[in-house]
Amino acid sequence: MTYTYDGDGKRVKKSNGTLYWTGPGWDPLLETDLSGNATEEYVFFNGERVARVDLPANTVEYYFSDHLNSTDIVTDHLGGIVRESDYVPYGGEVVISGTDPNRYKFTGKERAGLDDFDARFYSSPFGRFMTPDWEAKPTDVPYANFGNPQSLNLYSYVQNNPTTLGDPDGHDGGVGLQELEQLIEQVPPEARPVIALPPVATGLLIGGALNVGINAWANHIRANADRQMEQEKEINRGKIEEAKEKAEPPKTSTDGANKQTGGQKPIDPNAGKKADDLIKGTGKRSKSYHSELGGLTKQQILDKAARGDRPAQQMKKLIEQAARLSQKVKNKKKQ
Repeated sequence: MTYTYDGDGKRVKKSNGTLYWTGPGWDPLLETDLSGNATEEYVFFNGERVARVDLPANTVEYYFSDHLNSTDIVTDHLGGIVRESDYVPYGGEVVISGTDPNRYKFTGKERAGLDDFDARFYSSPFGRFMTPDWEAKPTDVPYANFGNPQSLNLYSYVQNNPTTLGDPDGHDGGVGLQELEQLIEQVPPEARPVIALPPVATGLLIGGALNVGINAWANHIRANADRQMEQEKEINRGKIEEAKEKAEPPKTSTDGANKQTGGQKPIDPNAGKKADDLIKGTGKRSKSYHSELGGLTKQQILDKAARGDRPAQQMKKLIEQAARLSQKVKNKKKQ
């Protein structure tokens, strides 16, 4: 069996008379004979092969894959299983039932003795690639991560971690593996998921566990940003209040009582009294603020109200209302 490839490295012809027609990616959307008669058409969803249409009979088979995109089950249009398979860690197929001629098996790659991983051929019986890894730009050790000795083996498959990771293009995971390791390193130790499971269970759960770690890191960053923002707001409020106090001239009054004090603002005799003592007689309207602000003095209430504190502003109104009621009572007694 021989194959022909185009200038981009895509497989376009097989010596048995099959022509491959691809879209923007590497996977064929249509297979025809040398005369252009369609024999198989493939349907993809979210990057995964989900159905095959056999032509010219126009029968449909549906694909069901695992977390590595390996084809586990193929069904007919009624849902009846026509082939069911399992895979050992490095891709060897264990047929459970059925005889469907599906050729796209381990991680969705076409198998014809060897698996076609685009850049290289892979042997599932050996669990390794048949040729060393390479880069477009010559380098001593392509795609090496010197913190992980497994990456120095140019024939290894996904750095010998086949139950967790897949190889999309034949470059041993390439930058994807390095980005994954760097991402995990960025997660704080206390937020990293700890998984002590057999390899197969780890493969099934790694996606969810990594997602937990990423979310924990995102929450960590968000909490720090919120805390820093609140601190900056508090500092800015203090600076604004200080600037206002420096900019405002002393307030004076022209009434006779104030003239006796030399034009200065008279001292409020109630400034040091607690709010609890000043709002007596206002009834139920004070209860929603009583527990939080009742123990503060009137001056403290006024300061908080000036800074925009809503409960303090409501308490200020209650104090003023109580003062007016008290004054009315005094006026009636005088009469």
